[in-house]
Order: sequence, then C-alpha cells, then structure tokens
Amino acid sequence: MIDRNPIDVESVEEARERFEAKYDERIPASCWPWEAGTFGDGYGRFTLDGNYYQAHRIAWALANGSDPGDALVLHECYNESCVNPAHLMLGNQRINMVHAFGEHGADVFSSPGEENPNAELTSDQAREIRERYESEGVTQADLADEFGVSRSLISMVVREVLWADAY
Repeated sequence: MIDRNPIDVESVEEARERFEAKYDERIPASCWPWEAGTFGDGYGRFTLDGNYYQAHRIAWALANGSDPGDALVLHECYNESCVNPAHLMLGNQRINMVHAFGEHGADVFSSPGEENPNAELTSDQAREIRERYESEGVTQADLADEFGVSRSLISMVVREVLWADAY
C-alpha cells in the first residue's frame, strides 16, 4: 500500500513548511482540509523523498514525532481530507470498522458473500481454496493464478477474514 512506506521523521520535519502550506487551518478545533493533490479515495496525497503518503499520516507523524508504522491513522471526524492532528488517532482495521459502524450504522458494511455485487468468488470456490490450501498444500500464489484473483484475496480466504462462513 502506498501509504505504508516508512516515514522518516527527520525528512518530514524538513518538509513541514511545504506540508503546512497545503491545508487550511481555520481554527484549532475544526477540520483542516487538505487542499493539494489527493488519491482516488479522497485522502490527501503528499510526496516526500520520492514516495507518496496519505497526508493525514504525515500530519500524525509531524504532531507526534514518530512514524505510525503499521498502525492505521484514523479520522475521528470521519473527514478523509482532514489533517488536523487533534482529529487523528492510531488504530487497526477492526477499530476503524467499529468506529465507522458507530457513525454510519449497518450501511457501512456491504452484503456478505455471494450477495455482494463485488464478490469475485463463490462460497463453493472459497471452500475449495481453503481445502486445497490446507490439505493439498497448494500455494496461495498458485490458487490466485488458478482462480484469477489477487494473492491478497486468497490470503484473506485462507485466514477466514473473508468467506469465514463458507464451510
């Protein structure tokens, strides 16, 4: 993922002025919207040392003097363009989903399994993938190639992150 490049805090500090010129700091308690380039999902994009980063991750690093590492930097304000450090917190995907569910209710989750219009597999295929991986030792890479899906999707099926009920 683009935003998971390690953040060199020294480089971030050297780029502080350039970073701060790209958002609107209205008042300390409000959102500070990113006014420069964005990724397709609306999150601010900042270039540092030839790498792209989500702007809110850089804002967090500037405010806290450290790289958030593998942690997600979550928006308490639900505004993906906000870079106000007071609105940011560290978390993981589970916390992100619980947080989103609290704000948006069940609409945040799409239909599970084959009911999901974006599903790339069927329940039968998920069962077959798990069975062949566990009992036959077929690699995830080979399964991804065979089923025409990404390796990360196969990994999520094997780990029961997706299609957990497909048995």
